[in-house]
Amino acid sequence: MAQNIQLTIEYDGSRYHGWQSARKESSSTISGRICDVLRRMTNEEITLFCGEKTETNVHAFQQTASFHTTCRMSSEEIRQYLNHYLPLDIVIHSVSPVSERFHAELNSHTITYRYRILTGTVPDVFQRKYADFRTDFPDIQAMERAADSLIGTHDFRSFSTGKTKKSTTRELCTLKILSMRSENLLQHFDPFFSSSPFYPENEEIDILLIANGFLRQMPQRIIGTLLEIGYGKRTPDCIEHILKGTENSSPHCINNALFLERIDYI
Repeated sequence: MAQNIQLTIEYDGSRYHGWQSARKESSSTISGRICDVLRRMTNEEITLFCGEKTETNVHAFQQTASFHTTCRMSSEEIRQYLNHYLPLDIVIHSVSPVSERFHAELNSHTITYRYRILTGTVPDVFQRKYADFRTDFPDIQAMERAADSLIGTHDFRSFSTGKTKKSTTRELCTLKILSMRSENLLQHFDPFFSSSPFYPENEEIDILLIANGFLRQMPQRIIGTLLEIGYGKRTPDCIEHILKGTENSSPHCINNALFLERIDYI
């Protein structure tokens, strides 16, 4: 009898062409790497569903995936097997059996993305792969005025790329711009970095987006537009025109500063 298994996954997307490519089983994708190991473990053809198909170079703190298998290994045995054979930039945090009706791709309630910006005079060597470094601080108030116009239910077609026959209406529940003093990630593990005279005291700005679903490139296009507003290249009232389809959204932001933070299910 088959069981339905849920995985909670963390990964560094730097080396991968997103969660899934057109070829689907490519070893250069996150899902391809995980499916290779699952196939070896179960001796079965595995179809892996996920809550959000992240794009090339996008990272995930908490991706959710599910698959069916007749394998009788325990949840802990599956977790240990996967983490033993997966590359170090993909980690399975939890494995749990779920009801037959659960489907990672269909049952999500909200999806949360976070975009990290660092501003300062000196780039941070250790965070440059995971943040958008800027020398100038943006106009946060202008960005917040624009963000207010995006919250709610809208047709986000103009904030996406590619064509689809499906509905392009989404509800953007939360869009926050958080400014804080950045702490180097390594500071938490080695006190040297907090006391070193070379430690760059950059200001961090996080853009947090929570929606009931995202179109292709929708997080990147929204963030890219907000950044152009923050740096005076556009005005906040452009949002209304973009939503109406009379203006184009701005070029997308860089993917390596974007993180899938979590997926919440009904």
